[in-house]
Amino acid sequence: MSETLQPALRGAWWGLVAIVVLFAGWRITLLALDPAHQPGYQLKLSDQAMREGNFEASAIHARQALADNPFDGRPYIRLAEFALARGDTAEAEDLLALAVKHSPREPLARALSAQLALNRQDWAEAMRHFDRMLRVTPNLAEQAFPVFDALASEPSSRAALVKRLVGQGGDLDYLRDQLRSPPWREQYLLAHAAKAPDPRPLFSDLRRASELTPTEQDAHVARYVREARWGEAFAEWTASLPVSALTQLKSPVDGGFEQPFRAGPPFGWDIQAPKGTRVGIQRLRDGEGSGLHVEFLGRRAAFSGVKQLLMLAPGDYRLSWRHKLEKLETPRGLRWTLTCTAGANPERVNGPLLHGSSEWASVEEPFTVPADCPAQWLVLKLDARIPAETLAVGGAWFDDVRIRRVQAG
Repeated sequence: MSETLQPALRGAWWGLVAIVVLFAGWRITLLALDPAHQPGYQLKLSDQAMREGNFEASAIHARQALADNPFDGRPYIRLAEFALARGDTAEAEDLLALAVKHSPREPLARALSAQLALNRQDWAEAMRHFDRMLRVTPNLAEQAFPVFDALASEPSSRAALVKRLVGQGGDLDYLRDQLRSPPWREQYLLAHAAKAPDPRPLFSDLRRASELTPTEQDAHVARYVREARWGEAFAEWTASLPVSALTQLKSPVDGGFEQPFRAGPPFGWDIQAPKGTRVGIQRLRDGEGSGLHVEFLGRRAAFSGVKQLLMLAPGDYRLSWRHKLEKLETPRGLRWTLTCTAGANPERVNGPLLHGSSEWASVEEPFTVPADCPAQWLVLKLDARIPAETLAVGGAWFDDVRIRRVQAG
């Protein structure tokens, strides 16, 4: 390259740079002076026209927004709404497919797509869009869950809901989500258990497809307990147990605190540890199995944290248990109670008040279940009439809690 050409090329290069810089400056100035050239401006006008009910103006601005950026899915949503206003469902579906393709996280695109899928009874497609919408915008659950309840009411639509709840039928572009249940599952199932007219069909199908979590199972059974539907509560509770466990059920369930399977509340032990206490099943210090250990930490604790729901038939019974006390100091004492959930005389057992220290001792309490007592609560509680009597320190062990029927004669 000649020495005279080099300066010329260098000058041309810097001249080009200057032109680019000047153009950029002009473009920035133009955008500042004319909002019509700003990114997103046409989309804002389209949104405003849609809010005012002017679908045609909204569509005009949406087309201009696409001309500025054809890879933004939001203008396609406005055009789809315009198509729906004209009754052109087919065009709306095509436009929404483009909206979802370019803006898969846009909740309105998912919601409209789900609605169209529901209209043509494509339950699986509707759930696909609802799932993606709730993963991105979980605060829309309140609007989506009533739709899920409606789907759960019919076998064909319920099948699509169940598949989503167990993590099946995911999108290929979200392959990793096929391997897990959706994050909104537990929130929905707890709401369904509490409010659905009949939550049993959905929970039954879910059990066949996969296991319910303990939280989901407990919420389902709690629904029938709140409504005093004891037989249904027990039937749904046993449905979660392994078949081998059904032959081992006694009253109370797992009275020896040794059960190899989870027998959760309410017909298994419901163990809670309020502040100021430590409560749990632990290995016995003599090495012979496990027992219930309750420890009070020297603070006020309104303790009734160990309980189980029973369904004893009318008749005469004996409640028995073993306990060991470890410097248990409390104004009144710790005791077992058995109370009917209904009836004119609910209290059936008020066991002896336990306090102080002792080696293992056995206690037996007779009681009668009357005809107006369909279910009973067995509760270990700190006996207290006023808050000051809830102050306790020390511990206690319990084992071999049993109820046996006393035959007449």
